[in-house]
Amino acid sequence: MASIAETAEAPSALQRAEEAKSFRADGATELVAFDSAPFPFNGLEPGKRPFLDVAAGRRRGHRARDGKVLWADETFGDPHVLVHIPQDFDPSRPATIVVFLHGFGATLARDVRDRQRVPEQISASGANAVLLAPQFAVDARDGSAGRFWERGGFRRFLDEAAVRLARAYGDPAAEPLFRTMPVTLVAYSGGFLPAAYCLRDMDGDARLHGVALLDAAYGELDVFARWIETTRSGFFVSASTGSTARQNAHLRQMLAGRGVAFGSDAERIGRGVTFLHTGDAYSHRDYVTRAWTKEPIRDLLTRMPDIARRSVAVAAWSGPPHGEGDGPGTAENGAPAQIAR
Repeated sequence: MASIAETAEAPSALQRAEEAKSFRADGATELVAFDSAPFPFNGLEPGKRPFLDVAAGRRRGHRARDGKVLWADETFGDPHVLVHIPQDFDPSRPATIVVFLHGFGATLARDVRDRQRVPEQISASGANAVLLAPQFAVDARDGSAGRFWERGGFRRFLDEAAVRLARAYGDPAAEPLFRTMPVTLVAYSGGFLPAAYCLRDMDGDARLHGVALLDAAYGELDVFARWIETTRSGFFVSASTGSTARQNAHLRQMLAGRGVAFGSDAERIGRGVTFLHTGDAYSHRDYVTRAWTKEPIRDLLTRMPDIARRSVAVAAWSGPPHGEGDGPGTAENGAPAQIAR
């Protein structure tokens, strides 16, 4: 069974230096330090336990569930957010802010940017969308939400993001447009916990347009079920390998008991409630780039009906080379998932 952790080598000093730099590729992409970022965080966890509960001289740390001490200066001190604005993005047209919540063992540059190619997927979709990807625990097996645990934490993040996005776009007058722009949450793996607290913070706010879980339904199922039940105008999609198959089955049972309709047709992604089970042939570690199709975030944005299209030409993906096994997934009954071309 796939692990919730991402397997990756520890970043070198050169890689860490690279993460502090900004760069451009098909638009504006940079790492920006946010005051409202999830970390650093020196508050209380849910349940009122101090988050930094270990001290060694002047160092403070957090004892993870496996008993390992994660030091704040190494793991919980990065306030950067990966910001991406594609070429030809127009905030005056229908758009969405994609907030990507990474999993365990990740850094923004090495994993979200380079390995999972999230900015590239945003641009390749042709959708009028921008990206925010905050750093949580740096390269560690931990899903702590930091400031997103706090009431109003995610809203403060979005308020600051409006200012930062307008600045990155090059027009401070665009701030009001970013401040009201619909939000799409995409959580991978251990990003489910921050996602759940984002949903709690946005309770009843129609600005939260949709939620996508990429092999991420490990817990907080009641939070996701409640949001789905009470937010009928938004969309929800959960794609799974065997790693989260049981939890997704339970979530479907919860929704059925509440009279919420759902399906397993990939053509409906971005509209209504969709569950896609791709099976263990699909790697949990690579799920951000290979799920029900290659580049699932790109595919999701391509299918969302309420977003304007940019003038960028997007080539349709015709499938992997023979034998690579990263094509369409399977529906709930084991049949191939229906993928629109």
